[in-house]
Amino acid sequence: MFSAAVGLYQNQLERIPNNIKPERIIFVSMQFQFYVPIEIVEVIIDYLHNDKEALKACSLVSRRWVFSARYHLVYPIKLHHKNISDFLDLLQSPCSKIAPSIRDLSFLSIVEERDWIPSALSTIEKHLTHVTSLTLHGVRWSRLDSTTTASFFRGFQSVTHLTIKAGAFSSFPQCVEFLCSFPFLTTLTAGKCQWDSNTAAPPSARFTLSRRLTTLAIDTPPNTLTQWLTNQPCARTLRKVSIEFIDTDHATSVRIFLRKIKARDVQAFRVGFMEISGHRNTTHREFDLGEFTKLHEVTVVVGILEECAFGDWSPHDLNWVAPFLSKVSSESLVAVKLRFLVSETHSLDLKLNWKELDRIFNLPSFSKLRKLTFSVAVPYVAGMKDEEGWVCNHFEYLVNTRLPRCSKRGIVRTEHGLEQSIWS
Repeated sequence: MFSAAVGLYQNQLERIPNNIKPERIIFVSMQFQFYVPIEIVEVIIDYLHNDKEALKACSLVSRRWVFSARYHLVYPIKLHHKNISDFLDLLQSPCSKIAPSIRDLSFLSIVEERDWIPSALSTIEKHLTHVTSLTLHGVRWSRLDSTTTASFFRGFQSVTHLTIKAGAFSSFPQCVEFLCSFPFLTTLTAGKCQWDSNTAAPPSARFTLSRRLTTLAIDTPPNTLTQWLTNQPCARTLRKVSIEFIDTDHATSVRIFLRKIKARDVQAFRVGFMEISGHRNTTHREFDLGEFTKLHEVTVVVGILEECAFGDWSPHDLNWVAPFLSKVSSESLVAVKLRFLVSETHSLDLKLNWKELDRIFNLPSFSKLRKLTFSVAVPYVAGMKDEEGWVCNHFEYLVNTRLPRCSKRGIVRTEHGLEQSIWS
């Protein structure tokens, strides 16, 4: 029987690529069976995270190998009104074992279908308890009753990364209750959240964000939300902060928030400014990068989405960028990224004070700088891909010729197109 077990294992082993066969196999002769410690199996499978065929073969070896292999095989799940029914059928099938392997889940505007959402959330709550990354896009919580939302929160207690975009709430307290319902949250991204009423009572003091929160990214931040975040205990432990699309109406509350948090402990800071037609956006004057004494990365995003000049306002007047960056006092800075959102390819000749930038990036405060990235995003139009190569080459030549000292250090990088992550 022992030899038969060995032969069976060898047959299974032949189905696995040679590069993952363990060198040693531990046999437990008293029980006439072989045994490979699961810790070793996980190390081997993790090494193959990019080899899909090998992972599929691993998932066929034994039940003990299935979960480790599926961890790398299961793609992020995106649910919407076209696939939700089939997905729920899969979850409830007695033959389905995929639920524990789903870690990344997205809901895309599915609450518009109010008839099936309550039952859908009830099913998801029972099965998807291992989700750690949750994205909600266009979710209208104002349409859901308290029973449905409570069911939702019970099912996602393991979430550590939460992204909510264009969320609609009935009131600000409901928004606060939602954000505070994830006890293990470490990363929060919130963009363009709205609520129907501003007359409701202030949120209860018992609602607080996860104390484990270290990364916060918000854009178009309402003053009410920014003021509430200022008083949260986790604001003192943030390490990565991103605030974008700041205009004159929100600059004051954002400035107060940044002063309240321990700016000296922030390691990555990203700030974006919204240009308003007919007015020069001067909100950058409200911020002092000198307060961030431990910065490793800094990103500045500037929107240049208008071609016409109005009065004394010009979309290409970017002379403020150099003085803004000159305030950096961190001696740990290793990466700087300047990202410009332009409307057309002929806008790539950015009206920057290149000579001053070249001087600033060679100051002692930038001595450890290893990557200086200039990034440009252009809205897609028909035929854009045909000239994408020309645009990239032109922009790369433009940046390198105007920053000779930085180019000599070999730190200049250029990008063209959309980025996948705000921290990339």
